[in-house]
Amino acid sequence: MREKTEPELCSAPDADSRWPAGNVVVKTEDLCAIWDDLVRAPVRVRVDGAGSRRGGTRTGALGAAAVRTVRAGPHAVVARPATGAGHVHFCLVLTGSATLAQDGREATACAGDLICFDSSRAFTLTMTERFSLVAVRVPHASLRARAVDTKSVTAQPWGCEPGLAAVVRHTLSGFGDCLEDLHEDITDLIGASFVNLLGMLLAQWLENRADESACGRGDLLAQVMRHGEARLGDFELTPHDLAQANHVSVRHLQQLFADKGTSPARWIREKRLEQCYADLCDLAKRHLSVAAIGARWGLPNASHFSRQFRLRYGVTPRELRNMLQAGVA
Repeated sequence: MREKTEPELCSAPDADSRWPAGNVVVKTEDLCAIWDDLVRAPVRVRVDGAGSRRGGTRTGALGAAAVRTVRAGPHAVVARPATGAGHVHFCLVLTGSATLAQDGREATACAGDLICFDSSRAFTLTMTERFSLVAVRVPHASLRARAVDTKSVTAQPWGCEPGLAAVVRHTLSGFGDCLEDLHEDITDLIGASFVNLLGMLLAQWLENRADESACGRGDLLAQVMRHGEARLGDFELTPHDLAQANHVSVRHLQQLFADKGTSPARWIREKRLEQCYADLCDLAKRHLSVAAIGARWGLPNASHFSRQFRLRYGVTPRELRNMLQAGVA
């Protein structure tokens, strides 16, 4: 674990601390430095003069993810959009509470709640009492997500739901306990697994939001189809690829296509055959061989292409071309 500890924040640990973070007075400029390093965006910190200023922090790296534990008194963080590439931040509140405002929503996360924000857009995080939290920062690319994808999931706490959210909560809580004990040799491996877990959780959150309305399902299916049609020429295209590219599970993808009476694999196959049929009928493409047309649309195996085409249209691709040339079709 490549770990750095802010020396001005660390001294003898408190008895009630979840990690060896100090019990020193944290200056406002120290808080600014902590959040600036975590968020990687321009921040301004407002401190409640009546609250305790004692606390501490630790940081660690897990592959592409950066983990920070923070324990401090009441204050608010006002962040402007990151000037470069933003990140998705997953925060687990351990004690106290935190209120997040972003993307037109505001939600309060209490102890045990998981909440996320995106530093590519402005946000405000307010703690009105002493608190402790564990936060992990992950680049969009590592989650296979775009900044626009996160707009539907920010500022919405996930409390005691079972499943992936529970796994993430317990894992983050564990990082708070043993951040300094993880050996450098295994942090990249742990980080890759944890980032994949966060990507699955984000995809599940997005999937749940899409499920909230029939319109959302229709829009999502149209998006999936547009992506699939643009990649029909890729013979390696699979339903798993479609699901991953659109941040949904394969099961949810199957449900979307089931609404249309088909499956992802069948849809891919039929769209490819439709394109091949159109090319065979196109006089401008008469110079292309039957095999070249199949390969052009992701069907490079000539015998397999011929069998699938015959099952769909009752004739082989070569028979169709001969019939067209003879003026029969």
